[in-house]
Amino acid sequence: MLNLSSDQLDQVSDKLALSLSPHAHMAIAEAIKQVNPSFNSDKFLTRCMTTWEDKNLAPLNDQIPY
Repeated sequence: MLNLSSDQLDQVSDKLALSLSPHAHMAIAEAIKQVNPSFNSDKFLTRCMTTWEDKNLAPLNDQIPY
């Protein structure tokens, strides 16, 4: 079994977020959760999604000119 510390999981989630789609993040989190029920998939997904959004989404300009 692969035992990773919290810091190592954070690094893995950051690396995965840069090269995989959000759907892949969810599939990976589910696979890890099946192997390790104590895995915090919410934290993993939040970190992956935040990193992915920072890289791939343009800032929202929601100002309405009058």
